[in-house]
Amino acid sequence: MIVALTLFSSLVTLALTGHQLYREYQQDLADLDRRIVELKEGFGGGLTTSLWLKDELLMRRQMEGMYRLPGIVFVEIRTEGGNAVAFGEQPSGKVLAHRTMLQYVHEGTPQRVGILTIAASVDGPIDQFWNRVWIVLASNAAKTLIVSVFLFFIVHWLITRHLSRIALHLSGFSTERAPKDLVLAKRPGAEDELSTVVEAVNRLQGKLWESLNGLRSRDAALGESVGRLERAKADLEQRGLALEALARDYAAQKEAAEAANRGKTAFLANMSHELRTPLNAIIGFSEIIESEMFGPVSSPRYLAYARDIKSSGTHLLSIVNDMLDLSRIEAGKTELRETVIDLPEMIEESINLAQAGRIGAKRRIGTHFAPDLPAIKADRRALIQVLVNLLSNAIKFTGDDGEITVGAAVVGDGSIELTVADNGIGMPRSELAQVLTPFGQTEASFRRQHQGTGLGLPLSQSLVELHGGRFDIDSEPGEGTTVTMLFSKVRSIWPQKAENQN
Repeated sequence: MIVALTLFSSLVTLALTGHQLYREYQQDLADLDRRIVELKEGFGGGLTTSLWLKDELLMRRQMEGMYRLPGIVFVEIRTEGGNAVAFGEQPSGKVLAHRTMLQYVHEGTPQRVGILTIAASVDGPIDQFWNRVWIVLASNAAKTLIVSVFLFFIVHWLITRHLSRIALHLSGFSTERAPKDLVLAKRPGAEDELSTVVEAVNRLQGKLWESLNGLRSRDAALGESVGRLERAKADLEQRGLALEALARDYAAQKEAAEAANRGKTAFLANMSHELRTPLNAIIGFSEIIESEMFGPVSSPRYLAYARDIKSSGTHLLSIVNDMLDLSRIEAGKTELRETVIDLPEMIEESINLAQAGRIGAKRRIGTHFAPDLPAIKADRRALIQVLVNLLSNAIKFTGDDGEITVGAAVVGDGSIELTVADNGIGMPRSELAQVLTPFGQTEASFRRQHQGTGLGLPLSQSLVELHGGRFDIDSEPGEGTTVTMLFSKVRSIWPQKAENQN
């Protein structure tokens, strides 16, 4: 058992270490590839100028400088005329190679002057990988040996020698003389499993001796033991029946839960048709009445009623859409349609949409964009929906003289941080968890004139987390609320990368 445990732990350690070594090897290859890209970017301009000016001496010096860098095994420039200048031999083994078109911009027109090829050997990362493998194997073998010896000594000292003493004592049991109590060479007063075994052995010896001196009394004891076993059997059978009943109850509850889930799905599907279709008709007809498309309306009240019908229908349709979106996200059926998005443009569009949906909300909403802000790769509709929800809440809970600010910045390792901040009524920290649950609202929202459904924040959080982002709220009563959305650096698209993706 000790050997099995040791081997198992060693295998687990080797598997985890092997995975880590492979990741380090992949990282070394990625670093080598990045170095080649940096060489292209660093020397590309100078080589292009040298080719355009036909300064072959300068071009060769630049190529020789690149070739002498660690890991570079081949550098070649092939001009448009078919001439080639190369340093190093054409690689045939495992290498990383990049080919780049060199273009010189002359009077605003790009002119192709040649093709640059850079190749780097991967022998270095491979050698480092195998060196690490041998070191890990040697260290694991040493650790396994040390642990095995230590465990063997501990088990022998604490268990094996005492079990041998117990076995020797039992083998010396005789029916001719009364047995002596078993005593182990242990610390006085020590109480552990071995002490329990010793007590059991001593009791067993006493019972065996008593059975030899009075078989009749043992018959009664045997009958009592049989009775206890029968009662225990009956008790076990009752427990078995109870477990079967519990299993049936669990199966019934599971079926009920699955039926409820199917019912929810069917309900949402029906609601999508039965509510959205008539709502669209109500909104459309109210717009026709409001615009007096087929003739003037006799009473101004009817126009006001049409506007109220349109506003109410639009609000109810947005609630239905939010519920459907949230249900699809919870069911894992929402797919992101990711594109490269210009953040300032998207934020301005979101501000216009949020203000257009609020009467009297044409107050100025400030923006703050960090310089050199990258684009973001995300679902444009989803991010606009998140920003419109947050801005609508900010407008709703901020007075006419309040301030609302939308910001975008690059933080840490290149992650993108979006913030929506206001100096409105705010809310206690104890209510932050509540507002992030579907239909959850704060006490302050119930006392205000404009009440919401409690779906905006949960839906916004779900959409951000669907992008792999983080959604945080910070708020204080009377101080305002700040919502922060952090998106991983993998979604940051810098200008050159965005141009390649476009």
